[in-house]
Amino acid sequence: MPPILLFTDPDNPTGNALYQRLGYVRIAGFAGYEFSYGAPHAECAAGRVKA
Repeated sequence: MPPILLFTDPDNPTGNALYQRLGYVRIAGFAGYEFSYGAPHAECAAGRVKA
């Protein structure tokens, strides 16, 4: 059987208990990052310079 990847909410004890009873084992944590970039330069916003 191929490996199965399951993303769960670590703050949900009910769901996590069910997954453990089904045989899933936590092997790693996961973190998502979102980067924001400030407003574009005035020249770029006006379409005079390509970013």
